[in-house]
Amino acid sequence: MGGASGLAPLSRGGALAPPPAFFTLTEASPGANCNITNGGACISDLNYGNGEWCTFRAEAIISVSATTFDTTSDFDYITIGSTRYDGTSGPSNVVMAAGETITWYSDYATTAGGFV
Repeated sequence: MGGASGLAPLSRGGALAPPPAFFTLTEASPGANCNITNGGACISDLNYGNGEWCTFRAEAIISVSATTFDTTSDFDYITIGSTRYDGTSGPSNVVMAAGETITWYSDYATTAGGFV
């Protein structure tokens, strides 16, 4: 399992260390339901409320695809780089560099199912 140098993976107390998270939540509005799950590999805000926003930072190069995506078209959206996703058209195989962000925003009117 080691790299080219033959080093073993890092361990804590004899157990293998968990892999690093792909995402970090860097900021969120009070009461926002912005979640990171699956050991940092998945982000979500299901059944979101009005006036929510949050920012997630990629901690490694990662390809991002939404498995569920349902927001209010034109008003509630995710932005990755300069591309905005709303309605039922979520990101699919979007490559993010380490340090890039995903920003989520919902306005103060109608809500929808959210995203994973």
